Amino acid sequence: MRRATERPPVPTEHAEAVAFREWLDTQVALGNVRRYTHLAQETFTRSWGTKRRNHLEGVRPGFPDYCVVVGKGDGVTGLVFVELKRPRGPQGGANGTRLSDEQVAWLRDLNRVGDDCHAAVCYGSGEAIDFVKKFL
Repeated sequence: MRRATERPPVPTEHAEAVAFREWLDTQVALGNVRRYTHLAQETFTRSWGTKRRNHLEGVRPGFPDYCVVVGKGDGVTGLVFVELKRPRGPQGGANGTRLSDEQVAWLRDLNRVGDDCHAAVCYGSGEAIDFVKKFL
């Protein structure tokens, strides 16, 4: 039994990513989302060999986790980029999931591309879903 002072656990980023992916799959089936991908960066690794190989291949830190192509039918109406973080804790804290300088720069630059390109950091799948829905 949980004591009154204990707070419920905050879902992991992985659990939130799975929930967001399931919602995206539904939107693809409904025709609201043309396609999407999760961009596994692997920039955080202990292996210097992997870091070097990634760097040589062009992997750069900070690029958002998801790229979503939105549009109806054969039409493409925009690109939506989502940097997914763990949901905020019960007291509103970000659970140590602050943005790196590189992430801030990528989000800023992507939002400057034009009216059909949108990027944001979203804390949890609910925020990510709400953000993408604005452009469907």
